Amino acid sequence: MAFPVNRFRANPPSSARSAGAVFAIGRHVFVAAAMASTSGVMLTDDSGANASGKLRDGTEVEIVAWRPRGTLGTRYLVRSPLHGLEGWLGAGQLRGTRGKAKPMAAARPVKGGR
Repeated sequence: MAFPVNRFRANPPSSARSAGAVFAIGRHVFVAAAMASTSGVMLTDDSGANASGKLRDGTEVEIVAWRPRGTLGTRYLVRSPLHGLEGWLGAGQLRGTRGKAKPMAAARPVKGGR
């Protein structure tokens, strides 16, 4: 049995998805500052324009809300109970583990392997 093709769809859904992590509201995650930035990351308002504070790499925060922004990337409203700060961060500025991820070593071929 053949299914009819929807000829009215202007833009077919993209099969490519972001490779970034997705975090649930209420989850505790950690700030991930870029390698070049040793001073931490700036928390901003919803538009990303006005800074409301700065958190260091590895600071634990709680996800309060999220907002998808298409090609601009998902943003998360986070709260740091320890510092009393709340603001928005991009998905790339958060990670699920306390420590930075270590690059994986290339697998070595096994000698005499089957």
